[in-house]
Amino acid sequence: MPGVDFAFTDAPVPRGTGSTGRVSATTGNIIANAALRYGQNPEDLKAIAWLESRGNTRAKNPKSSAGGLFQFVDGTAADYGLANRFDAVEASDAAARLMRDNRAVLKKALGREPTRGELYLAHQQGAGGASKLLSNPNVPAASLVGAEAVALNGGRPGMTAGQFAGLWLAKAGGAPGAALDNSLPGGTSGAVTVKLTGAFGGVPQMPGVSVAADAYNQAAADITLNRLETAMRGKMDALAIRHSGDPAGLEEALDASWSGIESELPPLAKARVRAAFERNKIGIMIGAASDYRDRFEEEVKASFETQIESRRTSILRNALKAGSDETADAAIAAELAAINADIDAAPMTPLARERLKRETAQEVISARLLGGFEQQQDAAGRAAFLQRFQEEWKAGEGLSEALSPESYDKLTGEMTRRLQADEVAARKRDTALQKDIDGQIKILKKGLPIPAERRDALARAVAETGDPDLSATMQFLDGLADWQKAHIAARPEVVRAQIAALEDRIARDGATDTALTTLDVMEGLAGEMEAGLDEDPLTFASRAGVAAVEPIDFSSADTLTASLAERVNDAEAIAGHYGRAPRYFTPAEAEALKQAVQDDPMQLPGLVAGLTAGLGDAAPAALAEVSKEAPVLAHLGGLYHATGNGRLAAEIAEGLHLRAMDGYSSPLPSNAKLDAALAETAGAAFYAVPQLRDPVRRTANILFERRIAALGIDATDFDMAGNAAREAYGQAVEEVLGATWRDGVKHGGIATVNGVETIAPPGMRADALEDLVGSISEDDLAAQMPIGTANGVPITAAQIRGGVLVNTGPGRYRVALGDPYSGDPRFVPAAAGGYFELDVSLIAPRQPSRPFGRRLDLLQEGVP
Repeated sequence: MPGVDFAFTDAPVPRGTGSTGRVSATTGNIIANAALRYGQNPEDLKAIAWLESRGNTRAKNPKSSAGGLFQFVDGTAADYGLANRFDAVEASDAAARLMRDNRAVLKKALGREPTRGELYLAHQQGAGGASKLLSNPNVPAASLVGAEAVALNGGRPGMTAGQFAGLWLAKAGGAPGAALDNSLPGGTSGAVTVKLTGAFGGVPQMPGVSVAADAYNQAAADITLNRLETAMRGKMDALAIRHSGDPAGLEEALDASWSGIESELPPLAKARVRAAFERNKIGIMIGAASDYRDRFEEEVKASFETQIESRRTSILRNALKAGSDETADAAIAAELAAINADIDAAPMTPLARERLKRETAQEVISARLLGGFEQQQDAAGRAAFLQRFQEEWKAGEGLSEALSPESYDKLTGEMTRRLQADEVAARKRDTALQKDIDGQIKILKKGLPIPAERRDALARAVAETGDPDLSATMQFLDGLADWQKAHIAARPEVVRAQIAALEDRIARDGATDTALTTLDVMEGLAGEMEAGLDEDPLTFASRAGVAAVEPIDFSSADTLTASLAERVNDAEAIAGHYGRAPRYFTPAEAEALKQAVQDDPMQLPGLVAGLTAGLGDAAPAALAEVSKEAPVLAHLGGLYHATGNGRLAAEIAEGLHLRAMDGYSSPLPSNAKLDAALAETAGAAFYAVPQLRDPVRRTANILFERRIAALGIDATDFDMAGNAAREAYGQAVEEVLGATWRDGVKHGGIATVNGVETIAPPGMRADALEDLVGSISEDDLAAQMPIGTANGVPITAAQIRGGVLVNTGPGRYRVALGDPYSGDPRFVPAAAGGYFELDVSLIAPRQPSRPFGRRLDLLQEGVP
């Protein structure tokens, strides 16, 4: 079958070419910075900007939502967070991120780095659309990306995907499928070679001379030439696409292509093909010249539009700023004249020029009037300005004289809208302020103060409104806050007395909202005071301004001792002010003591010594405060205060350190066995002081554990009588209860009085406590707290001597006349209520030497 092999060799386009212009230096720098920020080629991104908008940041496509430097449509702008597509910085940043994403998709689809043209195609058609076009060159483009997408981007109906993609690949630079080959000179237009398959000599001919043979042979030649012309037109169209925007380069390329065609044609066909070539060339060149002219006119028009729009924006900004100030008239008029000169030079019809001048003048006057409106100090001033503007327009006076009815209506509507917005904003502001005042009153009701700066800011905001109702409410808030400030340092009883007085007045005169709110604030303060004094009086007193309590310094033993001595003074002064028992630590400080021991157990001896030295006589009460958070520390501190012996603290520190070692396994028996041994050793000693049992148990367990670990004592048979571990545990409990041994004689620890265990004071021989109690006389009782009666019958010294001592503190005991374990221990009452407590420290110095079994001097610490 006769045919044609028409081979067309395109001239390569070097990388970096393809777009036919350059964006401005300023815009180019913005684009380059964005590209580099996301690892993209700045020249690729600049080429896309040129192809999309000719570098015009204000460009707008009237046929779609595309706009700005990179012609982002609404959907893509939203996807990339682009709020203002006409802002060069924002648009370039979004375009660089889009290029980064498109490059990744194309690289995966093509199996190589995409060319500049392919990146532009992805910008235009989306990465998915570009991948389809590049992967299916022979499929109709409309079937892949839609007819509208093809038409809106310069394509023609019936174009294949390859043809449509080639249109834009040529403009941007780069051919589909591979990187460009730069081996040929950039100016080479390419060559065309024609190979006739069969030609006129190779096409089968019908032999003989006849009408039929001639007709057949002519038809065969026509078919071949028709095919050649069709292929030639296609290649000429490709050249037109390649040289879009460059008529001179297109003509040169077309002429070069004819050379390739002509050299291969037989003389008989040359004239016919030449005529077809010239006809097609004329059409292509006319179209190219028209396109070039249109594009040039568009660029000129865009340049003027950008200049005019920039000046319009500037004059409107200045007009709004100038407002109705007459001193700005000359400057505004001069600027308007310059804009009119630009409009006169712009490529537009006379009617369009006059319309734009008129619109600009109306907008400038409107901006000045709106600026004057906004420059008024408040809503009342703006309302007066609006009224004056309307009157002047109707009278044909002032700035508004030149306003058209349409501009007048539009400006009146805008000012009215803003006045209404003022009213809504004022209502919203007043509502918010009222809620704010109510919120502050709620804070006062909780007993909490309002910071002075918060009150001042709120008062200023209320004053600015000029609202009398808000001002009255603010005055009420100030009165409540001032009352709270004046009474926060008082005793709670003082506030309670005022509450009672107000309740009496309400009962007498009736309740009002003001009275009830005041009562709530009083109740709130009283409750906050009572809770604060119960939970953390030191912090509450500091907040109330009663005392400036400095935090305890735990940095060293010396600073701890010094700061504790000052703390004792603060705590006792605060207690005296409020009529309550002193509290020496804040909850946070108690927690800090616990944490200090946990973090470094070896600090324990120093903490014990520092606490007792700094607290002095306040040590027992102060240490009792931290017994919950740090029971071992509190108990050891009490022992150290009573005996001055720091040996136990050192051993306990070593035991805690041992427990904290990696891989350590405790040799202690079960808790059940240890608790049983503690009960057996201490007996009824904890009856009246159950809170003492846990710190004793914890401390004794640590001491026992440290000793059996150090001595290698096996605790397996701990619950068997006579076991070495059991004896070591008993010894630990005794020592933790204050027992010491001197020449084999125990002082302090567990003692038995009238057959029941109790705890002897540290430093007193344990076996002397029973003799001491057994020698109590009526004179001895006279030095004690007054004793009550049993159903009106006086309790005698003889009854006390036969009673059971239940330890309540070092050397202090309740006296049970019955069984302390029973439901009726019959504790000796105190005359003032509660229980009588026997203080043995008041007895021993009063007893003369009396025969009662042992010498009194044995009671004294340190006497053998």
